[in-house]
Amino acid sequence: CVTCVQFNWNDTVIASGAENGDIILFNVVTGLGLSSMSNPKTQAIRQIQYSNFTKSLLVAASDDGSINMWDTATKKLLQAFTAQHNAPATALAFSPLNAMLLISAGLDKRIICYDAQNKAPIRTMIAESPLTSADLYCDGSTLAVGSIRGKIYIYDLRSGDLPIDVITAHKS
Repeated sequence: CVTCVQFNWNDTVIASGAENGDIILFNVVTGLGLSSMSNPKTQAIRQIQYSNFTKSLLVAASDDGSINMWDTATKKLLQAFTAQHNAPATALAFSPLNAMLLISAGLDKRIICYDAQNKAPIRTMIAESPLTSADLYCDGSTLAVGSIRGKIYIYDLRSGDLPIDVITAHKS
């Protein structure tokens, strides 16, 4: 079962994540699978995201809470963050302006900021409910995260760890 898909930087490859923890790269023109990448400890992949700056850098969030960084050119696992989330990791977002910044969010209510170049977590924020989605605004510092309670939390990453706004978007 395919759980997520993402085009690469020049739309020639589609990466797909699956419930068995595999990531498969497909050639867009031929439709043929180019290669498969998997970490034996990884559960279902819930989100994948290509870096805006390092074209072969693909990050995956999974049900075991891990965040895995892959080099799609070499098919090698660059970094496995296995102890950052205590529940399924559900969302990823790369900064559109800062080559170093990667964000993950999960059902453990955690928002984690990583230095993608040095492969290290740099900040953790805790929301009031489990998180399902995340995106960074084009300014690179405004973060929106969605929750299972139907709320959207807006954060300014330049300020404290509390949201600057909370929007009730859905009733459930």
